[in-house]
Amino acid sequence: MNLYVLIFLQTWEKAQQFVYRTSLKFRHLARDIRMTSDNDGFTVEKIEKRIKRKLGEMLQLSSEAIDLNQPMIHYGVDSMMSVELTAWASKELGLGVTQLEVLNGMTAASLVKKATLGLH
Repeated sequence: MNLYVLIFLQTWEKAQQFVYRTSLKFRHLARDIRMTSDNDGFTVEKIEKRIKRKLGEMLQLSSEAIDLNQPMIHYGVDSMMSVELTAWASKELGLGVTQLEVLNGMTAASLVKKATLGLH
């Protein structure tokens, strides 16, 4: 039976086991197991801290200097940094964020909100 038939015949959660989790093609459809099955290690504060730390590393700023409500491009995030950020968000947070979203003025707060959507 192929993947398309499984999607229609079973619930989406059952079909997710057949989706390659590191494939960016399907990342927006499948939440990372780390984010949904073990929420005790992920809180809004911890995710905010991780995102601020990553932005600080990329921009060579202290994480305290990052304002979550400012668009990341105001700090100098360019196309190359957006590639690094989206790859990191995919790998570390299980998020499907595009470079276009980042370059169009996405804030770190909206990235936090997207990452914590399944925690509540």
